[in-house]
Amino acid sequence: MRPADTLLLPALDAVPRASAGRILLFALIFFGLGVTEEVSNNVLPLTLQRMTAGFSWSVELPFRIPGLAPAGVFTMGSALVIGLVLALNPLFGFIAQPLVGVLSDRVWTRVGRRAFFLITGAPVVAACLFLVPWAPALWQLVVIVVIYQFFQDVLWGSDHPLLADLFPSRQRGIVGAAIGIAYQLGAVFVTRVGLAWTAAHERSHGGELFGAPIYWAAAAIQVVLVMGLAFFLWERRLPAMARPRLTPRQYVRDFRAQPGLVRLGWINFLRAFMFTAGTGYLVLFGTVTLAADKADYARAMGWLPVLALVFVWPAGMITDRLARDRVLMGAFLLSAAGYAVGWMADSLTGLAVAFVITRLAWVNIEIGYKSLVSDFYPAHQIGQLAGAINIFYATGRTLALISVGALIGAFGNDYRLAWPVAIAAAFAGIWGLRGVRDPRSLSP
Repeated sequence: MRPADTLLLPALDAVPRASAGRILLFALIFFGLGVTEEVSNNVLPLTLQRMTAGFSWSVELPFRIPGLAPAGVFTMGSALVIGLVLALNPLFGFIAQPLVGVLSDRVWTRVGRRAFFLITGAPVVAACLFLVPWAPALWQLVVIVVIYQFFQDVLWGSDHPLLADLFPSRQRGIVGAAIGIAYQLGAVFVTRVGLAWTAAHERSHGGELFGAPIYWAAAAIQVVLVMGLAFFLWERRLPAMARPRLTPRQYVRDFRAQPGLVRLGWINFLRAFMFTAGTGYLVLFGTVTLAADKADYARAMGWLPVLALVFVWPAGMITDRLARDRVLMGAFLLSAAGYAVGWMADSLTGLAVAFVITRLAWVNIEIGYKSLVSDFYPAHQIGQLAGAINIFYATGRTLALISVGALIGAFGNDYRLAWPVAIAAAFAGIWGLRGVRDPRSLSP
């Protein structure tokens, strides 16, 4: 990236510093979003695993692939089906998040522009979460998940724009830390409390309404925290601005007019692919490959996100003080180390060590990336360009879930194969960051 590519900052440093109360409200909304996301990552795969147990699909190939038995036969296990259904979440990011970004730049409602989508989308997600345990057949579950994941992506389409809209550049690291703390608490709630509820409910009710307690709790949180608190975001209305008619060609042209964003888009793709490869099948690695009981997995892994809370606030301060491109490089390298530990793990203890390392790295990547990319959004195109950036993230997640699921399914549902894929993506991220420069380090 040339230095000139990075000097495209929006005039958002005129935004006044936010109060602690405003930051707390923002963080609580993301606690609610984090709970739903962690339900998708930890409980939905278990639900799908129950419904696809024993699935096998074999295809005869005209050539031999080493490691497949019998030779010339390519067998896809249940991991492929699980991966395809889980991929619905990021897949809808191609549609929902760019659409939300464009519309929220161009509309104004009584509750604001980004808040409108939180207020209308959260109840739909809540209704779907409530219905998931009632789905008796896989096709019915898929229909519910399609609706649920589409509107979940609508909700996530507001994160970058709101961060850039409501907070000045020099405060975004700390705000990102607050969001990170809230998200980690949501992860603790799901992995420690939610999975324990799931195990206890399964013991007492068998397969009936599998996961109902955590699905229903997540639904209530969506209504109370995400929808309810969005009424109090109090967004500021920007002056009207003449815009050219937005066509697909103009959409691409607007994005390519910001060279720094193009580079950061590919970094977004790689970080999404890496993280999804390493965590998308984590609960199945623990409960299937390591053969751990769900309750034991919950006890071993449930409180670990609390340790990440220790790292979140320092990560925010580091992001606000150091060159963010270098922070991201270091975090990608740390991710690779954590995934290597996971690859070698043969017990929940080893998996827990890998989780702590990778979660520390991800906290720095999440805070550093969101803070950095928000400096490249022109004020009147924040939503539109953030939506374009999110397409890269959705692509990375989708490809990771499908390709890693196919790889795992082809080799006997061995979920250990996810780790080397995540390591390769981490080193690709480091390579891609060589061309990125933090605009703040170039400012006079």
